[in-house]
Amino acid sequence: MLTDELDLMKENQVSDIPEKKPFYYSKWWLVVWSLFIWPIGLIMLWGYFANMHKTEMPRTRLIKDNLEDL
Repeated sequence: MLTDELDLMKENQVSDIPEKKPFYYSKWWLVVWSLFIWPIGLIMLWGYFANMHKTEMPRTRLIKDNLEDL
């Protein structure tokens, strides 16, 4: 009975076809990411927060600057 189970295990072997790696494991993607994509994201975040500061209401700025007056 034990030998039958071992024979069944041999039949269930997976073929040795190499699986294709995802593109984000490649060296070219690392170069693209490190040189272009994340710096652009940082610049976009910087612009977003700068724009948020510009669009604050004047009263909000006064309250932030003079918290002791409250």
